[in-house]
Amino acid sequence: MAFPVDRYSKTRKIGRAMLGKKGVTVLTPPPGFAPVRLPVEGPVLGTGEGFETVASFVQTMRHPGIVCWDWSGLKAWSEALQPTPEAPTVAVLADYDKSETGQRESAAAVRRIRAKGAKSFYLLPPESIQPDDKGNRDWNDALRQGFDVAAEIVHAWHRSEQDMAKAPVAPDAPQTLIKRGPRPAEVAQAIAKAGGRQDAYSAMEKAVKEYIIKYRQFMEELARWTSLTAEQKKVRKKPKLPPLLIKVSTGVGKSHLIRELIQTTDLPILILTLNHALAEEYAKAGALWYHGRAEPNFQPSNGAFYTEDEANKLHESTCFKFPVIKLVTDKNHIPSLTACRECEHGRKFMLENYHPASQPYQDAQSWFKAHPQIHESVVTPCLWLGHQARISRARVVVAPYQSYSENLATWQNGEDSVPRLVIVHEIPPLSREIRTHSGDMGIYVEKCKQAIETIQRNAKDGEDWEKITADLETAKRIFEGLGELLGRSTKETTKIPDDIALTVKELHVDWLPGATARWEKSRNSPWT
Repeated sequence: MAFPVDRYSKTRKIGRAMLGKKGVTVLTPPPGFAPVRLPVEGPVLGTGEGFETVASFVQTMRHPGIVCWDWSGLKAWSEALQPTPEAPTVAVLADYDKSETGQRESAAAVRRIRAKGAKSFYLLPPESIQPDDKGNRDWNDALRQGFDVAAEIVHAWHRSEQDMAKAPVAPDAPQTLIKRGPRPAEVAQAIAKAGGRQDAYSAMEKAVKEYIIKYRQFMEELARWTSLTAEQKKVRKKPKLPPLLIKVSTGVGKSHLIRELIQTTDLPILILTLNHALAEEYAKAGALWYHGRAEPNFQPSNGAFYTEDEANKLHESTCFKFPVIKLVTDKNHIPSLTACRECEHGRKFMLENYHPASQPYQDAQSWFKAHPQIHESVVTPCLWLGHQARISRARVVVAPYQSYSENLATWQNGEDSVPRLVIVHEIPPLSREIRTHSGDMGIYVEKCKQAIETIQRNAKDGEDWEKITADLETAKRIFEGLGELLGRSTKETTKIPDDIALTVKELHVDWLPGATARWEKSRNSPWT
């Protein structure tokens, strides 16, 4: 491949080395550019199945490449290769195929090259790439979709060993030792060098500072809106703070900047992380670490209730009714509206933490009177509710993104409820895959019919049976539409028609106390 030296010349192919049925083609980087530094000493050669994949590597990393044209060409090339001690390190640019062919043959090529004494790495494209209709993705997709390919290549390089371990093994591939790859923290510096750390950090820091100014202005507008009368609020809309998305390469300093916000500002902040391991980093910087309900790590000595000394040894987010709560959450319901209403530990917490004239205190008293077999004096207060109370009063909180709620995003500063500045550390999965088929929809339609018939037979005056049956009729139409859609679809993924999506969006079941809550109402948006 010859690259243009001026704007009047064109890129052109200059030859193909025959190997196998289709041969291979050599791509050389354009002149006048230094190659991007990679985590290995000496020259690097990229190779892969497709022209676009290898060309994306050559264009971005400024290292030469070998196009093998398909998986059989990659296999033939790696088998014929006779590396010398001075041979370049081979970066095999794997295609991610739903059939796993790309992963299998790329991993096999790496194993063959390593078996001959040369260095080779398995580079799998990022999972966050939007795949094609068949579920496939490659490095050219990353380039076209605006990824920082240089940083992603370096990241994949350090992830090579663990990705190799997950790849299917070709039956004719030699067995080679797969080493443990470095921890993510060890990769940061190399990625930063590839992506231009200082410039990226400065741009990110500037964007955050400008957004903080907008946040403070939003807080002032919200305070003014809150002071309005009910009639004035009907005329004037509640102010909103638009979100800010910053896409930045790993290793630029994102975590450092967030730690600075924790330690050098007075902002109420909620940091959402992908997991508890990442949350621990911000807890060390001063954020209060939010935990979901946890199962007790030991049983009470008397077999019934924990003593005060025993309760002090439990984690602060311990839930004494954890098995029941897990069952409720597995059904996608909110525990506070179901199981927690019948929990003696939660009622004891209310007696110890609420004013005697308050409704929660009086409800707790009534509950214990209705359950004389449970003696309030021996019940341990709910530890998790205590954890929740401390979280609500903390200025800075860090939590896994699955724990997000409006309550968690609100700081209880004395008598005031202040919206926290919510920082999402990494973009979490925005949806959850549910596999179903047209037969399931038929079952749901029948269940709706049976429920409607039962309600109509047993309807009583004063009940919302008309609203309930109307909602069930709407649900039946939704299931019928989805069943028909799935029945005639020949593709693995199908877009839901606008009329069904609108019906789902407008459906709001509010007549089933204790089983559903506001957040459980059906929604259809770009985020769900």
